[in-house]
Amino acid sequence: MKRLHKFQIALLILFMSLMSIETTWSQPHEVSFNFTDGQQSFVVPNGVHSIHIQAWGAQGADATGESEIIGQDGFPVNNLAVTPLDTTGLGGLGGFAQGDLAVTPGQVLEIFVGGQGSVVNANVPGGGGFNGGGDARGTPSFPRGGGGGASDVRTGGATLDDRVIVAAGGGGAASATNLDGGDGGGLTGSTAGPSPGGGGTQDSGGVGFGSDCLDGEFGLGGGNGPNGICAGGGGGWYGGGAGIGGGGGSSYIKGVTNSDTTSGVRQGDGMVVLTFTPVINVPTLSEWGLIAMTGILGIVGFMVMRKRKVIANEIKD
Repeated sequence: MKRLHKFQIALLILFMSLMSIETTWSQPHEVSFNFTDGQQSFVVPNGVHSIHIQAWGAQGADATGESEIIGQDGFPVNNLAVTPLDTTGLGGLGGFAQGDLAVTPGQVLEIFVGGQGSVVNANVPGGGGFNGGGDARGTPSFPRGGGGGASDVRTGGATLDDRVIVAAGGGGAASATNLDGGDGGGLTGSTAGPSPGGGGTQDSGGVGFGSDCLDGEFGLGGGNGPNGICAGGGGGWYGGGAGIGGGGGSSYIKGVTNSDTTSGVRQGDGMVVLTFTPVINVPTLSEWGLIAMTGILGIVGFMVMRKRKVIANEIKD
């Protein structure tokens, strides 16, 4: 009986050893962040060490008003011989950026989703979209659009220097079909129209048109000087310059890996999407474990039957 008891203990130890083999189990997760006009936060879950980030910047504002004629100096002029028609300039589209970010569980990511610019038809600066869109200034007849805000993710803090990926915003438009805003980058923002603000780059803001349409800055689209009647530049790593159509901002991907950007893809407000796969270790049996367990069950069954037979013989005797 002692021998049988020891054998059962050995079988139990073997079974526990087989069950201690671990494997990994994973299921992809996706979390989307839409425009809220404010900062948002995300805490990295347990088992997550890499997050794929997709970010879209916001569009600059469209502008509808009387048709404008651009003079040789690049600024609108009145032409009494032309009957005014309502025409619309289109705000530049937001850019796209994506890449992989190395993270640790419990780390906090700060999320900023850009807002679309709005139209301004008064001699008061405004209309820049949340997160860096440049303000516009217009008139009742000749409105201007504010620049679209950038969308970005920040680590270690919430300042502009903490950004690891940026999707640029598009520039605002003026009220004519050929006075559109430039698209957000790409690594360089675009320009559009005959008198545009320049696009932001990786090293500097876009140049504003004339002396009263201001240059873009780090993280901020260009706005208006004291006498400017300009559309705002788009936000970005560096913002686009203000102009009769604002320039698009630049995107940024140097803080992530496996990255790329696309210019001019997003209408309306921006968006950020985080995709990640938690890795969880769970106990499992290998193929050899299953074979061994089958053998163990067979041996135990044989021993039980043999013991019953011995007991039956003892009763018979």
